[in-house]
Amino acid sequence: MFILEHEMPNGALAKYHRADSFMGMQGGTQVLVDSYAKEDMVLIVWRGTYTLPPEVRIGSLADAEAALTATGRPFAGAALIDAATGDLDLAKVRAWAAAKAARDGCAGGGCQTPLGRVDSDERSRVLIAGAVQMAQIALAGGEPYSVDWVMADNQPRAHDALAMIALGVAVGEHIASCWQRAQALRAEIDAAETVEDLAALDIISGWPGAAA
Repeated sequence: MFILEHEMPNGALAKYHRADSFMGMQGGTQVLVDSYAKEDMVLIVWRGTYTLPPEVRIGSLADAEAALTATGRPFAGAALIDAATGDLDLAKVRAWAAAKAARDGCAGGGCQTPLGRVDSDERSRVLIAGAVQMAQIALAGGEPYSVDWVMADNQPRAHDALAMIALGVAVGEHIASCWQRAQALRAEIDAAETVEDLAALDIISGWPGAAA
């Protein structure tokens, strides 16, 4: 994480920032940064995406934060700190905030279904729930049902009632797995006796449903 008092594009004043994820693109590396007003880092006041030039090698979130805080970059002059330093209780709050951010990213990052990978962000989940309900109604009434559901690759795929229900079940199980992983991390965070124990926890990897 890094500290820099900064007015965000929405007008909120943030002081504490943390790189949440990064992705290599043709024009460089895009880094998602969560910004907070308070040190407990519970409430995100701004979530922004920042692009680093292609010549900047990024292999970890620490690399991304170091690059973002370098001279001429979006957070130039920020103080880099270890997120697990300081008071144990505060460090636990920070660790749980990181775990929740990873949980939400996993939940909305898509998942596999019997007919392929689908989007699983909040809007997609609402649409899926509605389609599943219509499929169930059609199935119960012995009526035909078919929908060309647009998958994560932006290609439509025909789903009959049973296939649509199976898609909904797959998404529901994916969301449940994300929450189970988060609760397991919560138990490990609560059980930590030192900030070193918290620093050793792997919050980034181990989440279900990662794209191949």
